[in-house]
Amino acid sequence: MIELQADFALDLFRRCCAGSRFGRSSVISPIIVSAGLAMTFAGANGRTKKEILEVLGGGGSCPRIIEFYGHQLGEMLTIIEGSQFRVANRLYIPANVIMNPTFNEIINNDFHGRAAQLNFEEPIQAAKEINDYVSECTNHNINDLIKASDINRNDPNAMMIISGIYYNGPWEFPFEIERTTRAPFYESKHRQREVDMMTVKGEFPYTQSKDLQVLGIPFKRYAVYLFVFLPLHRFGYIPVEDQLSGSRLLSLMDSCDSSEVEVKLPRFAIERELDMIAQLEQMGVHEAFTHDADFSNITDQKRLYISKFYHKASIRVDERGSQINETKAEDTPNSHDQGHRPGPAYFIADHPFLFAVVKYDVIVFIGSVQ
Repeated sequence: MIELQADFALDLFRRCCAGSRFGRSSVISPIIVSAGLAMTFAGANGRTKKEILEVLGGGGSCPRIIEFYGHQLGEMLTIIEGSQFRVANRLYIPANVIMNPTFNEIINNDFHGRAAQLNFEEPIQAAKEINDYVSECTNHNINDLIKASDINRNDPNAMMIISGIYYNGPWEFPFEIERTTRAPFYESKHRQREVDMMTVKGEFPYTQSKDLQVLGIPFKRYAVYLFVFLPLHRFGYIPVEDQLSGSRLLSLMDSCDSSEVEVKLPRFAIERELDMIAQLEQMGVHEAFTHDADFSNITDQKRLYISKFYHKASIRVDERGSQINETKAEDTPNSHDQGHRPGPAYFIADHPFLFAVVKYDVIVFIGSVQ
């Protein structure tokens, strides 16, 4: 399932960036999108269920899909030393629907109760309830995700999926603010801009392939890592991204060894908001978004379908993360001179790169800085 999730992450990210791959930084949370879709899978039947299964699990077993994505959603909600993903992920079902008790049980037990009934006939109030929920879950970092006009008050069969995620966890070894300088970032052969370039030297997971440098930077307690995939060729981002697969992405991360590295990384903050329906249709989920959808495991009262799938991801990468921590990378074990050692590798992220925020091999965020 881990490799399938990585394939899903890359495929979805490419589709979300189609048409805007030059000069625009982007980010999504594939695991949160997957978890939202997996909730509807628990209520699906027939062709609707088969299509979702093919996209999420490559034709795998039904219990495994629910177990895997339910577990990963729970992992996202776990707090580790002040490091926490702030997640809003909810399936909204019309208020007048009597839900199947079995579906309710799966949602409560496997997805931490991430389904709610809402009166869509009052769009102003419905939008307020959704936005209040998202804002509270993301510690007020994602606000006003939807407008009242986004809600179809005249369609009694419409469901909505809302997913938002924010992360700003503390580094295990923060960058030193006093070493941050203004430096050029080369967007393309003909365009560059000045950025705040952070600097740190220490022991980090690192590897180099024929076309990429890969660096892992740990967040607090090493449970979460930011992996940066930097093309060796300054203007080689697009071909590198096109050639990556989920298995290669995981293999590159696994092949990283602890190495002394001089790191230069731009400070960045990215957020992206979009309706995921078009991208999921391109990947093979069709019927769920039409009036032919079969969600009879949610209710047999009416023919429910998914009318909206709103997703917003937000991430900030700076010198310290969300907390001040005085431990520096130079103070880490094994980073001091221990006899003859090769010189440090140089990881200079002054041109477009791919990044992934990973927790226990699961890709929580995937994005690019351009």
